[in-house]
Amino acid sequence: MAALASVGAAETLYLTATKLLNASVACPTSGCDAVLSSPYSQLFGVPLPLLGAAAYTAVALAAGGAASLTRSGRAVPSWLSSGLAADAAGRGLMCVVLDISCRQRGAVQQPGGWYGTGGRWQMQQGQAWEPPLQRWPCCMLALARLPGTGISNAAELELPYISPQVTTESSQQTLSLAHRLREAGAVMYGAFWCSHCYDQKQEFGAAAMAEFPYVECFPQGWKKAFPTWIINGNTTEGQVELAQLEQMMADAQGQGAAAQDSAVAAVTGQ
Repeated sequence: MAALASVGAAETLYLTATKLLNASVACPTSGCDAVLSSPYSQLFGVPLPLLGAAAYTAVALAAGGAASLTRSGRAVPSWLSSGLAADAAGRGLMCVVLDISCRQRGAVQQPGGWYGTGGRWQMQQGQAWEPPLQRWPCCMLALARLPGTGISNAAELELPYISPQVTTESSQQTLSLAHRLREAGAVMYGAFWCSHCYDQKQEFGAAAMAEFPYVECFPQGWKKAFPTWIINGNTTEGQVELAQLEQMMADAQGQGAAAQDSAVAAVTGQ
C-alpha cells in the first residue's frame, strides 16, 4: 500500500510542478491540460494536485508505520480518508463541470479510491489487500469515491442460496407423519427464504427431514403461496398444523379406501 501511495504522490507532485511552471502534461489528449488550466484546479490559490500529493504522502507514511500504530493512532487513516474525499470532490467537480475525461491516467488515479475505502480497514486490521488496477476514466473514479465505494464493487454478485438449518428435535409423531406423507405422495412446495416454510420444517424436526416430502421452488418454480401442500390431489396453501395434516391424511386414506371399494364393486358387479 505504501508503494501505491508513493506512486500517487509522485504523480500529483508532477502535476503540481506542471501547473506551477505552466508546462504541458505528458498526456496524449488535450483534456488534462484543460483541467490544470481551469479555475477549478486550485483551492484558495493552492493547486489541488499539491493537496493530493500531501494526502498520498501521509498515506504512504501511515502505511509504512501501520504495524506500530497504537489504538489512539488508528484514527489517522480516518482523517486521511477525509482528505482523500475532499481531493476526489475537487477532481469530480473538474470532470463534471468541464466534461473532460483523462482516460490515459485512470490506472494511476484509481488507487486513491482504494485508500479512502478499503485502505483504512486494511491498516487497522493489519491485513494485506492489493486492489486490481483497471483503466477507467478519472471522472468516473472521482465520482465513485464520493459515496465511499469503488467502481470495481458495482458488479452484481450472485450468491447460491443456503437453506436455514432445522434445529428442533423430531418426535415419534412427526417422524411417522413425515413417512406417511412421503408414502402417500404428498408434497410441500416452498422456498428457502419463506419463514412459514421454515416454521413448518421446524415443527417436524431435523430427523424427520430425511422423510419430509419437500420441494424447493427457488429459483425456477413458483407458487401463489408458500408453503403449498398437495395431498391426494387436494391443494392447501399456507402453514398447516400437525393435527390438521393428520386429519388431511386420514381424509385422503378414507377417499382412497372409498375409491378402492367402488372399483372392486364395479369389477364384481356387487
